Amino acid sequence: MPDALNGAVPWAGATGNLGAMDGALSLGLTGRRCPFDRLQTSDTVEVNFPFAPEFNQSITIQPDGFAALKGADSVLAVGKTLAELSDAVDLAYSKILREPQVRVTLKDFDKPYFIVSGEVTRPGKHELRSETKVIEAVAIAGGFTSQARHSEPWRRRWREHD
Repeated sequence: MPDALNGAVPWAGATGNLGAMDGALSLGLTGRRCPFDRLQTSDTVEVNFPFAPEFNQSITIQPDGFAALKGADSVLAVGKTLAELSDAVDLAYSKILREPQVRVTLKDFDKPYFIVSGEVTRPGKHELRSETKVIEAVAIAGGFTSQARHSEPWRRRWREHD
């Protein structure tokens, strides 16, 4: 495992790889979606019908993984790509529209973040824009306060908990 001040964010999953949990990269630790390009709960998509605009809608994927459609059955959305969701929406509307043409685009998603706690100027949740090292996370959080014991050999204590 890398040095906590110089390596990437040190929290490892079951595989021992940074930012990995059971072989899949974590959104919160790497800024990448897990698995890549798959929809997750609370993602918002725009559904547009070029020839039936009355069915155009913005959909947020619910905690149960389904997307409620206007005038059609709900479809399972979590874990699907945009193309797969588009096919599912097309199938759901094929019961009420003849040869529906649908375009599904990602409108909003949970932004990756990291959390800093302890004696820093601005503890809390911060936006993760790229791979971030621990010392960079401390700097983003405004640096250590005057009460912080940052010169103490905290790395030894951190390693004892591994």
